[in-house]
Formats: sequence, structure tokens, C-alpha cells
Amino acid sequence: MLSFADYVESVETALGDLSRYVSAEPELSEFVPVATELEQHAVQLRHGSLHVPHLKSRVPRAIPSREHAQEIATIIARFPPMEAHFTSEEEGAVARLLENLVVGVSGFIFRDFPDLIPRETDMPL
Repeated sequence: MLSFADYVESVETALGDLSRYVSAEPELSEFVPVATELEQHAVQLRHGSLHVPHLKSRVPRAIPSREHAQEIATIIARFPPMEAHFTSEEEGAVARLLENLVVGVSGFIFRDFPDLIPRETDMPL
């Protein structure tokens, strides 16, 4: 069972990886401000702030290639599941961070490359 602090640390690490990845890929330069802002939100959570604002960065229109979408999906898949013992305030902060992630990044994978996202029906029982 992960503590909230450990959960946030894992999320911050994954978002740092995302930020480094998009920064290193010229085709993903439009995602740099979004990834940086998401990482900053995770840092704020780690420092005890449970207020996660709506995403302010300009959101790109699409992920330019399947290969980039696959790598981003792999990074995002490192997020641990939320724990049942989190307080409602902690859950709300994580929900806002995840909402920002969907709006700024992962929603494009669902829209443009849905086969990259495992579905419950694709998973063994």
C-alpha cells in the first residue's frame, strides 16, 4: 500500500520522464509547456499543496506520430493506481492532475491511437 507521499513521488517521476521525453523530441516541442506544467503540479502536491489548478498551457492539437504516442503511453502507464485510503482532498487533487493530463496529453492517444490503450476486454481474466 502506497502512502500519498509515495504515490505523488511516483507520479512526479513519471511526469519528469514525460517532460524530458517531449523536450528531447523536436516534433513534440508544443508539448513542452504542458509537460512542464504537469510536472510542476506534481511538485506542488509533493510539497503539501492539494490545490491543483486547471491547465493553463496552450494545448497542442495532436501527437504527431504513433511512435511518439506509444512512448508517451508507456511513460503514463507508470502511474500507480490510486489507493483507497487517500483522503477526499488527496483524491480531488490527484483527479485534477489526471484531468489536466488527459486534456493536455493522453486524450490525444485515446482519440488518435485508441488501440495503444489496453481495454478491460483485452486483459486476461
